[in-house]
Amino acid sequence: MNENRSPNIKPKQVKPYIVMRELLPVIALVIGFVLVTGALLNHSVKQHNAIAEQAAQHLARSSIMVLQNTLTKFVSEYAYWNDTAQNTIENFNEEWVKDYIEIWAIDGLEMDGVLAVGHGNRVIAHAQRNGTQTLSDPSLFPTGLTKLIDAARAQPQALGEVNPSISGFFKDDHGLYLASAAVIMWEDERGAALDQGVPGVLIFFKSMDGPVLRDIESQFLLKGLELKTDASPATMVQLPLKSVDGTVLGKLQWRVREAGTDMLRNLIVPMIVISVLMLCTVGYIIWRTFRAAKLVDNYHKWLESKTDELLQARNLAEAANRSKSQFLATMSHELRTPLNAIIGFSDIIRDPPTQNLGPERTKDYANDIYNSGQYLLTLINDILDMSKIESKRFELFEEIVPLDHLIGQCLKLVSRAADEKSIAMHWTETPISILCDTRAMKQILINLVTNAIKFSKPETLIRIDIDQGAEDFVIRIQDQGIGMTDEDLERALLPFGQVRDAHIRENQGTGLGLNISRALTELHGGKFTIASQYAKGTTVSIHLPNYRIVPPQSDSTVGVSDGGLSAGIQGSK
Repeated sequence: MNENRSPNIKPKQVKPYIVMRELLPVIALVIGFVLVTGALLNHSVKQHNAIAEQAAQHLARSSIMVLQNTLTKFVSEYAYWNDTAQNTIENFNEEWVKDYIEIWAIDGLEMDGVLAVGHGNRVIAHAQRNGTQTLSDPSLFPTGLTKLIDAARAQPQALGEVNPSISGFFKDDHGLYLASAAVIMWEDERGAALDQGVPGVLIFFKSMDGPVLRDIESQFLLKGLELKTDASPATMVQLPLKSVDGTVLGKLQWRVREAGTDMLRNLIVPMIVISVLMLCTVGYIIWRTFRAAKLVDNYHKWLESKTDELLQARNLAEAANRSKSQFLATMSHELRTPLNAIIGFSDIIRDPPTQNLGPERTKDYANDIYNSGQYLLTLINDILDMSKIESKRFELFEEIVPLDHLIGQCLKLVSRAADEKSIAMHWTETPISILCDTRAMKQILINLVTNAIKFSKPETLIRIDIDQGAEDFVIRIQDQGIGMTDEDLERALLPFGQVRDAHIRENQGTGLGLNISRALTELHGGKFTIASQYAKGTTVSIHLPNYRIVPPQSDSTVGVSDGGLSAGIQGSK
């Protein structure tokens, strides 16, 4: 077979586009990362800018509210004063009105204007800081001011207490004003001071001019604050100023610091550095990949020729062993093989003069005899159990046992086999105890866990989970082994059935374990199910009825410590 093969095969080099095709996922990942990072940064910038705009909007509203509260407080206190009602409405006292309302409001309270009106909006008192007389004639009142006076009179009036004022903006030829109006009230039960049957109204107002805007700007950190009186809709950096009926008379406008944009500006240099490092890393990965691909390709063809030879040899071996494997599935061969081993090795040891045996070889032969006997005993026990089950003569001797204790004992018995393959065993701890035949339940668990260990790859995990449902609870054993196809699953559930011919050679067993486990589960009133995926693993589920769960009892009546388990066995809640 070797004569037809050249000993030195020079393979073709890997084409660059093949390597690039393999690197496409990495490149796509890098591009995706860059795009996602950019999108996240853009979103973050917009969010920060929006938050800054909302904060500035809140500050602007707060500034107007503070100014409005000041006006409201002053006008409410002055309107709810017997002297005001007496000297403005009841018996008009021009000197008192001038001193205590007009001059005091302008100089003492730092108002930009004061107005008191009676029936038909007759002007009782009037003063403005700029000295204009536009509000001395009711016919010249701005619409916003007239509506504010009407709204103040329409407010519900409680007797004997300060009544809330009402605020709003009005505009005339000289500017925009924030005003607060309140009905003039007696401090006793007389209520509103009436001028020809109409309540008198006192109005204080402040001009939204430069000094007020500068005060707001400094106190509330609103940069570039200015007043706009155009009719365009308000934006996020503008606060509409409305009359009492909701008409927009102007807008406060300011400059907002774009916090998100500033943050992005500060991140430009670090982002450039990171991008350069990332590009260098990707370039290095690509270079190393091309280099590794060339190295691998140097051996690829040579390995292919070797693989062809090995495949031919394997096919010949499989063909030679197929008939033997089928024969081993029968009962006669299962009995004959261990017996032949026992007889053969015993014969060698029995006649030492003709054999040059040392102590080590004698011990090996004795171990072989012992293992064959154990295998034969296991086979006979399995056959006897199957016989009892099929003839319905298998009796359950039930007792209460903690499920954790039962699982722990079983895992301890198989821990050595698991340790030899570095297989970790993990189970979910549970406080429940169950009513069962302890020997039968141990046999079920040991059969299933042994199968899981037998067909699992080294350094994998076997899980035992316990789930309780409405009608039953499930003990689920999951491995990461070779798995089974549908055809394999049907064969495994037959007596003496094992999965795939190649694995019968690797994993010794009678093929009765699953059948016995299923039968014992059904004897307990349960259900036995198997779910398997080829090359990924198998999950075996033992469904037992909930009536087998026993309420918690004291430690003296159920369960004892098993003295500790293997380091590879772990339980968790």
